[in-house]
Amino acid sequence: MTQTDLTIITPMTETEARVLIEEIKTDISAVGAKLLELHEREGWKALGYSSWRECVTHEFEFGQSHVYRLMDFAKIERNLSPIGENGYPLPTGESVARPLALLDDPEEQREVWQLAVDTAPGGRVTARHVAAVVEERRRPPLTRVRCRWWLCSGDINRENGLTVPTDTLVCTRCGARHEPGMVGHHLAAGEEERLSELHRERVAAAQAGQEAAEFTCPRCGQRNVRVNGHVVCLNEACGASWDDRTAYADELETKEAEVVARRAELKGEAITIINRLPVESLEIFAQILADIRTNHLPASPDAIIPGL
Repeated sequence: MTQTDLTIITPMTETEARVLIEEIKTDISAVGAKLLELHEREGWKALGYSSWRECVTHEFEFGQSHVYRLMDFAKIERNLSPIGENGYPLPTGESVARPLALLDDPEEQREVWQLAVDTAPGGRVTARHVAAVVEERRRPPLTRVRCRWWLCSGDINRENGLTVPTDTLVCTRCGARHEPGMVGHHLAAGEEERLSELHRERVAAAQAGQEAAEFTCPRCGQRNVRVNGHVVCLNEACGASWDDRTAYADELETKEAEVVARRAELKGEAITIINRLPVESLEIFAQILADIRTNHLPASPDAIIPGL
């Protein structure tokens, strides 16, 4: 329930309406609030006009669009007044607050304005920044569907769940491309064959012992797996085992795909953070990156991190 819903609005008398119109004409600093009051209390009816539009046309020199912008600003000021009382700065002009009119819920307007103030570059709230925060709030959440490749979404990986963003139709876990417009977004023509061939090559390489990385446990990360017909992790604290090399290779591949997807997700989050950081915080972020580079990256300068 909005603040307006809780207010009992009484119709104006002709005298009140005429006084308010004169105040609007002479006190431009409070035009929006007075226009809003004249409209909500139906002062135009008290003056004998058949509509609000007719009243504006005959009584004021500014046009309808400007009138509604001023009224929207007055509504926004009224909706934001609770956080203004708590110390948050309020919009300094109609143009800065205008993007908030796209949000119908007063509570949402307050939340977005607080976020805009908190994240304003250099502490300066501009209409462009407010519009960007409003657009981010109004953007629909990213929905996903299940990957249709058997190895990515089969029973053994069912907990992996929904891995295909519907805006790209490319699985973030295995990279499979999906066909739009089909029930369940089935794989594009030839896609399952391509992925299956990659999987067969990987299993064959594991069986031939050609990839040293295949002897790393995908669950505890230690390079101490014994590979015969049966695969066992030699770390007693882990104790993972697989019935055959194929099951072991499947889990390794799934684990690596998860890492690649996680790297991509973190990369996107980092870009978002950088774009929203105030100028004075960029140096702090640079120091954090330097610490990560020094203390957490592989020692070899030639090491390649998948997904970056």
